[in-house]
Amino acid sequence: MRLVYLDESGSDLKAPNLCVAGVIVHGDQQWPEIDRRILALIDKYIPESDRPGFVFHATDIFHGSKYFDRRKPEWANQERRIGLLNDLSLIIEDLHLPVVVGFYSKDKFGAGALDPGISNKEKGKLIHDVATLDCLLRVDAWLEKFAPNELATVVHEDGTPAKNLIKHSLRFARRNDLLDAQELQDAKRIFGLPLKRIIDTVHFAEKPDARPLQLADLAVFVLARMFKDEPVPAIAGERINKHMNWIYEHAAQVKQRMMPSGDHSATEKK
Repeated sequence: MRLVYLDESGSDLKAPNLCVAGVIVHGDQQWPEIDRRILALIDKYIPESDRPGFVFHATDIFHGSKYFDRRKPEWANQERRIGLLNDLSLIIEDLHLPVVVGFYSKDKFGAGALDPGISNKEKGKLIHDVATLDCLLRVDAWLEKFAPNELATVVHEDGTPAKNLIKHSLRFARRNDLLDAQELQDAKRIFGLPLKRIIDTVHFAEKPDARPLQLADLAVFVLARMFKDEPVPAIAGERINKHMNWIYEHAAQVKQRMMPSGDHSATEKK
């Protein structure tokens, strides 16, 4: 059984982009080691009095804010904070955790297709939903190729107003009858719907209750900045990008299925 941990960045109405990203974890073989190593990093970096329920937030570590306030002597050294992010990314590297991602620029999303009267709040929920579904499509594709006898369940960071929409979309994306009722045969062919290997609903949890969400937090922080051409910690960025690279092959397959039948010119030009 695989466990998929997802987090988002950019749900603030003023943010120009929205990204959902996370990691695929083997429940028996990898989850205990992830839990152990995050606890070890808490012991390494955090005073004993602050350790209970402590959570690493990549954005605070990188910017030196909130708990990791760079005005405090223990966090003033940026190299120390970057070292912490690198230590977290080493878990993804050492355990070879596949990374999934969905990313959208809000101003370009649904251009010409959405009701022009839609509020920014409702549009944000829709983008979050679609970015999450992108991740789930990629999880399904990864399982089909690399772990065809396994299923997965999904844990997303709690607190998003898109929660009910995400749950509804997963139910819809798993049901062949609902897809057919909406005459979505092309979507089924292009995106490999219905989802076949993701069970249950999307579960929403707080980071202290599901420590691997802290790796999803790191992945979404790094990838959201990377896609915006903003600086990221070099070592952590290289590691996360390395374990996301398999997605490009999946994206190429989707693109090929979008071409009219028999038209392989785009492929032949590569």
